[in-house]
Amino acid sequence: MREGAGVLVTVTVVLEFAWVLRGFYGFEAEDSARAIEHLVGLPNVTVEDWSAILEAARLHRAGLDFADALHVSRAGQCERFYTFDDRKFARRAIKLGIVPAVQVP
Repeated sequence: MREGAGVLVTVTVVLEFAWVLRGFYGFEAEDSARAIEHLVGLPNVTVEDWSAILEAARLHRAGLDFADALHVSRAGQCERFYTFDDRKFARRAIKLGIVPAVQVP
């Protein structure tokens, strides 16, 4: 799960992995989040920005799209996160009280 492992999995690969699990295999959020957490925990795998990946999996379980959750999880040091996705992402993120605060411009 940490540094020094044999295989590097980048953030974009995890994003594609989540898309394939949901879009192609029809995984529900709980199952795809569990698979992502399992990937992060594999002993010979280093996952880029693993803490943001795990936070995104948690937010995905809570109702956010994994990609949206990953973007906001990687913006943790920002005060605000702007999105044009008012209908789903912004409203759900506001209800969840996500930091950074998600806003529509």
